[in-house]
Amino acid sequence: MTNGDPRDLEIPLSFLGAGDFEAQIFADGPDADKVATSVAITKKQVKAGNALAIHLAPGGGAAVIFKRM
Repeated sequence: MTNGDPRDLEIPLSFLGAGDFEAQIFADGPDADKVATSVAITKKQVKAGNALAIHLAPGGGAAVIFKRM
């Protein structure tokens, strides 16, 4: 979660174990700066060497669920 300032994060996934994971990402939708309930839900295949790019709208946030594949 963030305060009133938007921000872009690059989150390293080095904490993941070996192998491939599915990341289910719940993040601010494209109009979240105007519509507080706007959410984008995406899935992405990741591994420990990757990083997730996350945009947080003003007052927004994100959550990620990792599932081993």
